[in-house]
Amino acid sequence: MTFRKGTQQLYSASFDRTIKLFDLSVSAYVETLFGHQDPVLSLDALRGETAVSVGGMDKTARYWKITEESQLVFRGGGRSAIKELMDGALEGMGEEGDQAMEDGDPGNPQHQKGRMKSFVEGSIECVAMIDETTFVTGGDSG
Repeated sequence: MTFRKGTQQLYSASFDRTIKLFDLSVSAYVETLFGHQDPVLSLDALRGETAVSVGGMDKTARYWKITEESQLVFRGGGRSAIKELMDGALEGMGEEGDQAMEDGDPGNPQHQKGRMKSFVEGSIECVAMIDETTFVTGGDSG
């Protein structure tokens, strides 16, 4: 949940994949925003009639324009050609290749039991607005 800054309007995110807007100055429900395909894990708002949210496993961040009843969708966590290439190369290495990877540089966090770790989001989990047009997201990729 978050308040629209300087107002008594409250945005509420939910596991039912919606965002609900309430106006506490009149103790009333205003509207429901639909669009996410998975639970909404985080949302933020500033003074303008906009909000931003992230939908966990649907790997999207949505910038809501409340008065226009529209949203911009930003997709994250896409497929990685480099990851697929490395996964394919490592699968064919066998035990000798696994040992070489383990012995190569044990202090390197990229190496773990003969496999290179990839940092592709499985989930986008948090969001924060910097100003009315800029926001940042964070995911499980680190």
